[in-house]
Amino acid sequence: MDIFEFSNGEKMRVCPASRYNFDGDNENYFKDFHIENCNDEQLFLGKDHTFYKLTFVQDTLIVRELISLPVGKNRKIAIVDKLQLRIYFEGNKVAKSYREIPIRKYNPSEITLTLKEYKKALKKKHKDLQYLFTCLFVAGMSGSEEAKENFIDFPKTFTSIMALKEFEEYESLRAAYHRNIY
Repeated sequence: MDIFEFSNGEKMRVCPASRYNFDGDNENYFKDFHIENCNDEQLFLGKDHTFYKLTFVQDTLIVRELISLPVGKNRKIAIVDKLQLRIYFEGNKVAKSYREIPIRKYNPSEITLTLKEYKKALKKKHKDLQYLFTCLFVAGMSGSEEAKENFIDFPKTFTSIMALKEFEEYESLRAAYHRNIY
């Protein structure tokens, strides 16, 4: 359990079910956790299948929701912020502010390439379904209705070959569409 102490004497604790470190960095990433002040008031609940990074800076606990998407150069996978929550105190009262982080959109040639890859995958088994549906997700949020429809229908189209882990990742992205985050 991590405890963060604020300058006004208040404390918050993070109760993680799962803690991760990646590539030997000293940062902590969490899944399935909650944050509460030490008076047992629950302030935030981290959900399954989503990674969060917590930092404590200038009397503010910053919770960053992270997502892995093909939005790097040449559609390479990159870990990007999706949402940022700031928890702090105004006097003795807990305050929170949310900020959605815009994710890079695809240009028309990247959308076209994604749709070509999808059509090719329909003809033969695609080796990396997760990469394909995340590309469709980004192309859909970039304005392509065809990519959006293909993304939404993805589990029906590839139901016989989608692994459970891939399906869980897909469901997390699909929920984002329905919450109108992108």
